[in-house]
Amino acid sequence: FMDSLQSSVSRQRAILQSMVDGMVTTDATGKIHHVNHAVTKLFGYRPSELIGANVRILMPEPHRSAHDGYMRHYLDTGERKIIGKGREVMGRRKDGSLFPALLTLGESIEGDEHMFVGILHDMSAYNEAQRQIVAQASMIERSRQELDEISQIASKDFQVPLQRIAVLGELLGSEPSDGRNGNRQAQLKTLTDEVRDMSELAKGLADYAHVERAPVNDPVDLDQVMREVRQDLAAQIDKTGAQIAVEPLGIVLGNAGQLRQLFWNLIDNALKFRDPERSPEIRVALEEVVDRTGSRMPDRVTVSVEDNGMGIPRNQLDAVFQAFRRLHPSETYPGMGLGLSFCRKIVEGLGGTIDVVSQLGRGSRFRVTLRRASGA
Repeated sequence: FMDSLQSSVSRQRAILQSMVDGMVTTDATGKIHHVNHAVTKLFGYRPSELIGANVRILMPEPHRSAHDGYMRHYLDTGERKIIGKGREVMGRRKDGSLFPALLTLGESIEGDEHMFVGILHDMSAYNEAQRQIVAQASMIERSRQELDEISQIASKDFQVPLQRIAVLGELLGSEPSDGRNGNRQAQLKTLTDEVRDMSELAKGLADYAHVERAPVNDPVDLDQVMREVRQDLAAQIDKTGAQIAVEPLGIVLGNAGQLRQLFWNLIDNALKFRDPERSPEIRVALEEVVDRTGSRMPDRVTVSVEDNGMGIPRNQLDAVFQAFRRLHPSETYPGMGLGLSFCRKIVEGLGGTIDVVSQLGRGSRFRVTLRRASGA
């Protein structure tokens, strides 16, 4: 029995000594009875310097006064205020330097004697990480404000002079040509087209900058969103002879305006980059969402937008979501190359994902995964 008991004590001592956090055992007067290796490493003392000393040696007086008051109150009344609870204190090393620590206090009663076990975890790295997070958040907020200011300039201050230049160029270019000023009129037309492109670019940059992280707590009816998108694109749908099939989509969490912009861009792209040899066919449907293990994810919904258009080269599938990345010349397919980057920014801001699979000459399928509304 004694051998078994000694073996058990040895195992317990080995476990306590191997702890990453510091452990200090004291009696009711604060006298230290035991410390582990982590305490000696954390505070810089040898065990012999701590055993028999008062625990005040490890913590500054302001904390110890409050601690002693709590302990005396507990011993007198039995009311627990700090036993079993963690709180941040200041530790004091042998060299006098201070550091933050999380103290968790436990109790052991041996007959009439109360023994207390304190677990100390160094909070220096954690607090420094918190300070860095706050500093980075402040920098991000300043950058966002600067971006807002730039977008305001792009959307307002640039637009008026650019529009005036374009209108003046059109007026001058509309004057009757007598053969001598034909070259001048061609140059004016080129200038007008470039100014209008610049105006559209400025507006696109402003819109892109204003895509914020929207709250994802608002229920949005995707069926209503798709009805509005089809109404907005009705003229283009009629012009191209497109056939659009939309299955019931249900309700998700997101921002109605942003989701409308998202699906408008996807349908508009399907109509724009159609195969010239056939009429566009677009299908919007739900797909089952599964995780990496193949388990179904009921709190998520994936909406696929599939077309029979031109398709995207395999090596360009990731690039299409980059801002200003164009796969076709602007003379053939006008635009600034911001549509799909808008889509990705909107979806990621709502806590979702977007990807695409495609085959040249066969079409593309964009998949948007969002949070499903509760009960939907």
